[in-house]
Amino acid sequence: MLAEHYLDQKWQKSVKTYLNNDKLEVSRKHCFSLQMFDSFFFFGPNGKHFCMVFEVLGKNLLSMMKDEYDFKGIPMPVVRQIAR
Repeated sequence: MLAEHYLDQKWQKSVKTYLNNDKLEVSRKHCFSLQMFDSFFFFGPNGKHFCMVFEVLGKNLLSMMKDEYDFKGIPMPVVRQIAR
């Protein structure tokens, strides 16, 4: 997986060079690629949907819809920002 490249010695050296810090302990937080764990199709009443499963990046969409939008859906500009 792309996000696991932080273990590669050549990549670690390039990060240390870029940040001008030879003593830096390079870790997963220095890798800005996220991990996709799985993907699948969901067949529901509104048709076929392609779903992707990523590592946890923050608050889930259901709790966001519940807490901030009273279960009325997330406005399209916010959806675009999240997707970007």
